[in-house]
Amino acid sequence: MRHKAELGHGANSLYIDVRLLEPIKEQFPILSYGDLCQFTQVSILIEYSFQARFC
Repeated sequence: MRHKAELGHGANSLYIDVRLLEPIKEQFPILSYGDLCQFTQVSILIEYSFQARFC
């Protein structure tokens, strides 16, 4: 999202993601929000696949 109006639009829930990822983005400024979202998605998939395997 390039503009705050896009981010805060009612049909868009990404403002929650951006708010949660902001501390990580500040710690690693070389990463883009796209990189952080991809990392988050992969982490979730790995976490759930391990839980499903051992349940």
